[in-house]
Amino acid sequence: MTAQGKAKQRLSGKGKTIIIGGGITGLAIAYYLKSKKCEIFEKESELGGLCRSKKAGGYIMDYAVHTLITKEPYIRRLHGIFLRGNIVRQKANPKIFFAGKYVNYPFQASLYALPLQVQKECFEGIVAAQKIKQKPKNFHDWTIKTFGKGIAEHFLIPYNEKKYGCPAKELGIGFISWRSPALSVEEARKNLNQPLSRELGYNISMAYPKKGGFEELVKAFAKRVKSPVHLGMELESIDQNTKTVFFKNGANKKFDRLVSTIPLPELIEKIKNCPVELKNLAKKLSNKTIWVHSFGLDSQPLQDFYWAYYADKDVSFTRLTNVSAFSKTVAPKRKILIQAECSSDESKEKIIDDLVKANFIKSKKNICFHDKIELKYAYVLLKTGDEKIVTALKKFLLPHGIHSLGRFGNWEYTNSDECIMEAKKFVEGKIY
Repeated sequence: MTAQGKAKQRLSGKGKTIIIGGGITGLAIAYYLKSKKCEIFEKESELGGLCRSKKAGGYIMDYAVHTLITKEPYIRRLHGIFLRGNIVRQKANPKIFFAGKYVNYPFQASLYALPLQVQKECFEGIVAAQKIKQKPKNFHDWTIKTFGKGIAEHFLIPYNEKKYGCPAKELGIGFISWRSPALSVEEARKNLNQPLSRELGYNISMAYPKKGGFEELVKAFAKRVKSPVHLGMELESIDQNTKTVFFKNGANKKFDRLVSTIPLPELIEKIKNCPVELKNLAKKLSNKTIWVHSFGLDSQPLQDFYWAYYADKDVSFTRLTNVSAFSKTVAPKRKILIQAECSSDESKEKIIDDLVKANFIKSKKNICFHDKIELKYAYVLLKTGDEKIVTALKKFLLPHGIHSLGRFGNWEYTNSDECIMEAKKFVEGKIY
């Protein structure tokens, strides 16, 4: 029997399942297992991981900006059932800050709103891209082949290089490509003069809890989990031969199968007797830290978008979100909550200056609250060739009954809805 077949066999059995990590993926796996022979171990004092929310000054701030965006009917139904009326669905209106003004997202669907020379370069790039036959080797080449040189160089490449702090030629293709639909030459020609007749993009519509912030989804899962949950349990090591997990507080647990949702490189480092060559491979994987600055405003912002993207290197943040547009309950009465995501550790003063420069607020006097969260693991940096590394690492883990799942377990860019679907398919034996 193959390693994959053995893994499926173990999953369908009645053995003990240990889940490392109490984020959305770990909770979803426990929920679908519906078994007391499953235990969750979370190193923090609360569940949720990146899907947690923080309360301070009367504000409810998500650790990382989240919305409930999915095209999967099952997940939409699940959101509705779990949140039981504590959810509002709305049409999103994302923007891009370009050449001193805001245009509709995505960039390739807003040609009509761009300066004439930029329009020309973008359209000519789309036409020229049709003649490119060479298979792209990296994200830089993929953007040019898919969208043309104009769109790639004016927005997609500078934005992603700013966001990930990495040259586009070093990034792989699969991590983001599905999120960016392309235009045909005919669509582009029409778009030079008018908006598209079809909506473009993966985040056209969205939903968000009416009250409580994004962590309400975490709480909804936690309420339905039948398995024991242990907080403050940081992983020390894993003995794959004796199938034992050791924690830093001295506790240990036997397992038949172990599901890890912690970052894959950290998991490999914790495995006893793991081949040195695999540990060295794991060290080649890298991640992106971001800083999320939350601001309270005492008046409405000058722009009415839900969120916007900023490729300009002179602007300190990459994305700006008006969270109060999702839910008025995330801020005190007559206050507005916004969150700015930065790829570097910027000062509060610099960000406020840029909010004014980007014509989002009138003056720094509009700011009445500030909070800052550092997220060490915000995004994976899936570089060219990293897919082979991830495959090799997971191939080593699987025969030992160890599964690595979730955004950082799989080492790929996934949203909460994708993590939930992966958990469901995993428990059903449809993957691995």
